[in-house]
Amino acid sequence: ESALADAATAADCYESVLAADAEDVQALDDLAHIREAQGRFADAVALLVRRLALEGDPAARVLLRHRTARIQTARLGDVPGAIDSYRALLAEAPGEAEAAVELEKLLGEAGRWDELRTVLGERLERATAVGERSDIRVRLAHLAEQKFDDRDAAMEQLRHVLDEDGTNPVAVEELDRLYTTGERWRDLVALLDRRASAASAAGDRPGEVALLRRACGV
Repeated sequence: ESALADAATAADCYESVLAADAEDVQALDDLAHIREAQGRFADAVALLVRRLALEGDPAARVLLRHRTARIQTARLGDVPGAIDSYRALLAEAPGEAEAAVELEKLLGEAGRWDELRTVLGERLERATAVGERSDIRVRLAHLAEQKFDDRDAAMEQLRHVLDEDGTNPVAVEELDRLYTTGERWRDLVALLDRRASAASAAGDRPGEVALLRRACGV
């Protein structure tokens, strides 16, 4: 009870400070922490928004936006608000990986597939590592097939994966499945020949033979 009373007294004190100087950064920081500890999460978010408007350091702004988004999701259940927070963060710091992951997760949970496709496409444009690009393209392929019923777009993404990473096992298996179920026999044979060549290069003679036999039976 004493701690609660102390927090309430401190909060009143900081409210008085802010009434006199609305841009007192320390008072905003301390009051936001108190409101969060009190479970007054909407008030904490409002204070963090005010605090953010006064912050010029890019790294500090990233931390403030992360904190705001976490309260919005975990405490308020405000998914649209958290999505907006992460979007704003990425607009200022496009390479912020944690924010990108959280934004993509929230968009998926909210079923906002068009926006998720756009965000993944933007991340693909920034990605330079082959592995990361492959992972993003595979996700775009799954999204195209499962949420947009666009198998052609899915296959196009997977072919791009193989253009950059010729033995990517996920892309190979997914293309094999899509070609087979779509009765794209010529494309399937070409894929099987490509897989057989890769098996040969790896010294996998039984694998090469099995793939060539399968191609003959298509």
